[in-house]
Amino acid sequence: MNTDRDELIAMLPKMLRDLASDFDVDTAMRLVAWRGGRGLYVPSAVSSKHQIAKHIGLPAAQWLVEHYGESNILVDRASALLRHLRDLEMHERNQAGMSLNKLAEEYDLSQRQVLDRLARFRADPTPDLFS
Repeated sequence: MNTDRDELIAMLPKMLRDLASDFDVDTAMRLVAWRGGRGLYVPSAVSSKHQIAKHIGLPAAQWLVEHYGESNILVDRASALLRHLRDLEMHERNQAGMSLNKLAEEYDLSQRQVLDRLARFRADPTPDLFS
């Protein structure tokens, strides 16, 4: 991870910061997309069939259980920062040689969406945290 990404991840609320650090930004984004701005009850155990695991994957769901099991948590929105981190990550991976097709597959986007995000990032790599 580079310093810019470290600084941006440090700006995330603690739970999302820890999740993004232990897994990846995309996992934190999926949690925000699903429950951002709302509460979430984390049970004492989850299986692959549990709704949390279906949204963020079983390993990340088990991480939530380990850290927040048997409690209600508020999932922060932080979506603008997470989008910027994802776009930064896509840009870095593209610069390292990852193809548009592979990026589209990895991020579950169309190639057009990947191209649009890369173009926007290259035009202005500063995060717009207030959108």
